[in-house]
Amino acid sequence: MSQFPSFMRQLPAMPVVPSSLLLPSQWPHSQNDEFTLTLEEAELEDKQSYSNHVTRCKELKNILAREYAHCYF
Repeated sequence: MSQFPSFMRQLPAMPVVPSSLLLPSQWPHSQNDEFTLTLEEAELEDKQSYSNHVTRCKELKNILAREYAHCYF
């Protein structure tokens, strides 16, 4: 008596993906470079915007702490 049924011994063949689909060296460089640059610029703008937001929140927190330092909640 075998441990596994016979249908479990035969694994389906994995599909083979041509390496040319995986390698970016086949992509057109000018469009790829422009697209990559656009993504990097957008990411930098997002980081700067978030950093500015955090800075404004900290400044507001400090102002409120000074204003309401005498209050007890």
